Amino acid sequence: YNILLFRKDIQTLEGVKIYLFDRQFNLIQIMAAARAQWQGDHWRFYQGFIQTFEPGGEEFGEKFQERDVVLTERPEDFAGLEKKVTEMDVAELHRFVQRLERDGYKSTSYRLDLYRRISLSITPLILVVLGMALTLRGERINIPAMVTVGLGLMFGYWLFFGLCASFGEAGRWPLLWAVTIPHLCFGAVTLGLLRQVAREQNRRMRNKEDNICPRKYFLPDRERGSSQVIPGNFRVIQLAWTSGSRAPRYSRGFKATIC
Repeated sequence: YNILLFRKDIQTLEGVKIYLFDRQFNLIQIMAAARAQWQGDHWRFYQGFIQTFEPGGEEFGEKFQERDVVLTERPEDFAGLEKKVTEMDVAELHRFVQRLERDGYKSTSYRLDLYRRISLSITPLILVVLGMALTLRGERINIPAMVTVGLGLMFGYWLFFGLCASFGEAGRWPLLWAVTIPHLCFGAVTLGLLRQVAREQNRRMRNKEDNICPRKYFLPDRERGSSQVIPGNFRVIQLAWTSGSRAPRYSRGFKATIC
């Protein structure tokens, strides 16, 4: 047997070649098929051909679309041939996908898994930056609330990623777009939150400067100057009366230093 792939979930062999030999180990027949599926008590081969070698050196070939073949091997006998995709690294999976496509077999699910592995390497970075942006939005950090929001965002991210991947596997979206759209959407949300945080930080800095830097405020009314309302949320830190025979009338009053 020469088998390219065994899919245990659907009990199907792909890229099947069977070599038959006589007792002297002479090749007498080759049976090849694109796919062979277990039918309960026998195998059904699809899109294949049979090449027979006669003792005199003559060769005969025959093509077929479907043919039932009885083999001594059952699906459980081929279970050891299956190497799970999760056990392959990225390089092995890439070579496996290239081999499937070179031989003309469908590789959508495996190529999608290859793209998924590469794209998921960016996921932690996006989620970390998104969590930082959410944390910096408020003046006070509420740890339970942050944990709840973070878990919710992670769940939403994986749900959205799985939805996009299912569209790609079904052929409705290109595979590369299917694994990229979730990153683009959550990346846009992260950038929006970062811009909002930057604006909020600038506003806080301006308010802090206003509160720290003293200002001079003039109260011209002598009788009511000490009780005059200072505009804004300021407090008086120094109050002094200014007067003089040389000073014009409008300059006489209280000078308040406020912050």
